[in-house]
Amino acid sequence: MSFTTIQDFFAEVVGIKVSTGFLAKQVRKTSVALKGTYDDLVAQLRKEKHLHLDETGSKENGKRRWTWCLRAKSFTVFHIGPTGSPPRQTRLRNPNRHPLPAKVAPPQTNVR
Repeated sequence: MSFTTIQDFFAEVVGIKVSTGFLAKQVRKTSVALKGTYDDLVAQLRKEKHLHLDETGSKENGKRRWTWCLRAKSFTVFHIGPTGSPPRQTRLRNPNRHPLPAKVAPPQTNVR
């Protein structure tokens, strides 16, 4: 969601004006606050018996970006990155310790 859309929401629904600088600061603060939880969920992905993985391409400010959705039984992790290759920190490992890129893993892949 763009900052402009969020600004419009705050203005129309909440009745206050917010700057893009304010929104950027809140996103940074929230990212820092959630980093530990995000890292814990990424680590848990590697332990899940089954996962569903998907990526979707889009453009942000004219640059190609990819949104990765990694769905476990009880939680979902989203990752936005610059490539269609799976994000390094969310690559899964098979029992032989070789990287198993999410891009080639079919839905419901057993990753024990």
